[in-house]
Amino acid sequence: MPSPSTADTLRRAAELHRQGDFSSARRLYGDVLAREPDNAEALHLAGAAAANQGSPDQAVELLTRAARLDPHNPIIHFNLAATLAALGRTEAALGAIEAAAALGVALPQAHRLRGDLLKSSGRLDAALESYRRAADLAPHDAGSRIERGNLLAMQDRMAEALRAFEEALEIAPGSSEAHKQRGTALSVLQRHPEALASLERAVELAPGSADARFTRAALLLASGDYERGFREHEWRWQSGLTSSHRERRTFAQPLWLGREDLAGRRILLYSEQGLGDTLQFCRYASLVANRGATVVLQVQRPLVELLRQLPGVSAVIEEADTPPPFDCHCPLMSLPLALGTRLESVPAPSRYLRADPARVAAWGQRLGERRAPRVGLMWNGNPDSPLERYRSFPLAAWLPHLPAGLEYVSLQRFVRAEERDLLRASIVQDLSAEQSDFGDAAALCECMDVVISVCTSIAHLSGALGRPTWVLLSQVADWRWLLDRADSPWYPTARLYRQRVRGEWSEVLERVAADLMRELR
Repeated sequence: MPSPSTADTLRRAAELHRQGDFSSARRLYGDVLAREPDNAEALHLAGAAAANQGSPDQAVELLTRAARLDPHNPIIHFNLAATLAALGRTEAALGAIEAAAALGVALPQAHRLRGDLLKSSGRLDAALESYRRAADLAPHDAGSRIERGNLLAMQDRMAEALRAFEEALEIAPGSSEAHKQRGTALSVLQRHPEALASLERAVELAPGSADARFTRAALLLASGDYERGFREHEWRWQSGLTSSHRERRTFAQPLWLGREDLAGRRILLYSEQGLGDTLQFCRYASLVANRGATVVLQVQRPLVELLRQLPGVSAVIEEADTPPPFDCHCPLMSLPLALGTRLESVPAPSRYLRADPARVAAWGQRLGERRAPRVGLMWNGNPDSPLERYRSFPLAAWLPHLPAGLEYVSLQRFVRAEERDLLRASIVQDLSAEQSDFGDAAALCECMDVVISVCTSIAHLSGALGRPTWVLLSQVADWRWLLDRADSPWYPTARLYRQRVRGEWSEVLERVAADLMRELR
């Protein structure tokens, strides 16, 4: 039993702790520990206060001592687990959680933390069970249900995820996060009007939520509402939902979004996302130049040479280069907003890029005498993209669907190690080792009668060159391909082949094969 003075000191310290005055609370805990170094309660609370003040290493030391002295206290084990988790010590944190669970006390927050830790370490089924247990123990907790829904969505179990989000909304109808996630699940399930309504509600409940607004922007754009969609797309800079964008660049010069006169001014236009995004939106450079501006274009290194001949551009520089003096700036993907693009006014010339004629001739010679129509193939993109598992498929899935009597050329500049032998033994010619940059890719596209590509940069390149381009799309395609269309307002020569069943490519490839036989053989 602590002495009366110790008990009184701990009560005063705990009250300061509850009020958020962690420094004062820690001083009092220290007074207790100076007299009673093995006081488990003081060690526990001092550790919790240290964690709250951003001293996790010290917190772990204090909480570990407390757990040894009072091993039957599940709250100590839980706080130790949470602190270890914050330090990234996943296995140690799981050990502390298991110690708490072994005491048989129902702690829903412990099961939820266990779910978070298991999810981060890739043990998804076990994580789902932890979230389910947390939800069972806390019938009024929407958060565990949202986390469970998020994990189900990660596993492409969208119908189940939707049910989890709707359970959360029954508990917390004012949860913007639950409405946002419900909207996302409905969108994947192709229930777009309901999805938009849910996302609208999410934004209404939390107007400052960048994630909710960015998610809504994507669906507005996919639905063809470019007026609202591109305006809301500016929330991409604050959102954590897009892993491909760069940090927003800051300059002393002002951002230009279409309001100021550009006559006689120099503007810096610059890439912000992937190579395909740059290829799609660099078309706006000529429109900006038509307003009287001198345009400097700053893009990814592989695109510099190709884009030097882009109409309206006075200079093209690499991302790493220091730009020349300029008066204002605009990221490429903000140009549709700046120029007031609507679905019916997408600037879509038949072609706005051209390959170097000398490279086209060289590749034509390398390919040799044309014996049959040539078909360029692209079946996967950047393996680091979070969308790769949806938009791509293995070469082995395509080979049985390639009709005989045509000449096939791989446009993959980088071939994955596990596919090299298969590609070498197939009817598809592999030229990956001979390509140096997008100038070569452009010249190869010019040599093809049709380019068939998944949603990656080659699809945009071929479309920008005005080549016949067949784009293979997952059922949940990127917003730029709109919904339920077989054509694209961005690329007049493009034809879209969409999955009818999520994750099922065979039926798509059968349709492509039928069109190849009908149109090229």
